[in-house]
Amino acid sequence: MKDVILKVILIGISVAVPLVAIEAFLRWDNSFAPVDNHVREIDGIGYNFSVPTDRLSTPDPDTRRVMLIGDSFIAGRNCAAKQENVTGHLERLMGERDLDLVNLGVDGRDGAHFVEIVEEFRAGVGPGDEVVVVLYDNDIHLSTETCRLITRQSAEHGITVPALCNDILAGGARPLDEDTVLKRINRQIRDVRTFALVKEAAFNIPALQGLYTRGTHISKWADLESDEFQWMVDTISLLDALVEEQGADFILAYYPNINALTPADPRHQIWRTFIDSLEEKTGIETLDPFPFFVENTPATSLAWSLTDKHPNCIAHGLMARYLLETVIDRPVAEESGEEGRGG
Repeated sequence: MKDVILKVILIGISVAVPLVAIEAFLRWDNSFAPVDNHVREIDGIGYNFSVPTDRLSTPDPDTRRVMLIGDSFIAGRNCAAKQENVTGHLERLMGERDLDLVNLGVDGRDGAHFVEIVEEFRAGVGPGDEVVVVLYDNDIHLSTETCRLITRQSAEHGITVPALCNDILAGGARPLDEDTVLKRINRQIRDVRTFALVKEAAFNIPALQGLYTRGTHISKWADLESDEFQWMVDTISLLDALVEEQGADFILAYYPNINALTPADPRHQIWRTFIDSLEEKTGIETLDPFPFFVENTPATSLAWSLTDKHPNCIAHGLMARYLLETVIDRPVAEESGEEGRGG
């Protein structure tokens, strides 16, 4: 009996030690220097910006201002401390240009939150300024908080409320990332890096992809009959109107899938379907950086780490170069005989 117990202990140690070592390595691989939080409460929700926002109450009469709005891909906190997120790269690329570049990216936010951010800060832009909203695959996800915001925005602006939101808020359904036991377990242990590594590997197995919420998110962009698609079209139209009311220019883009930077990536076709449909319905054009990334990337994957598929600092550099060409240095049409400020 003593020998059996000893063998069990030895087997446990032989399994535990490598797992602990792997977990430690993965956490090191995923680590980055923190940046300061500048919390701004908007309608009861705290937004953790990486830059101060006090100066954004009025336009700068002498300097062109570009606000960059998005989720964690734009915030780029993994590279922000080194000034190698999108705006950090852009500031170096701009050189001596007289321009106020503001990063309003916030982790975990989506289209409904972007409306809140624009409504909060649009008084800080005017003629000659730009508000650039950068979308990503999961910005079409409907959380409980998102649904509450959509419902309020619908009452104020008449945008579509997806049927799933009505069900979620009535208690008859869960958000798609909580609608199965497996997904709820995933939410509890997703910060375990070893589990995240296994999960990312399993996603490459086609038969298992239906278990992942991300596949559902991505497909909604091209599902032209879905409530989520119509909500996003309405939301983008609202963002455009809110910015244009200030006399500033609204620019829409998306952050491409940096995990498969090859011409065959099916996500690009999904985005092209959305982009073309959006323009047909609203006349709003969307910047498409994917071909630029494919042409200029040094690798087919520019993920931050083995377990974190956010963009690494090289990817942010590519996005900055793309935005420099398409936004910062774009020809600005003159209106009423007046030129835009700065630049």
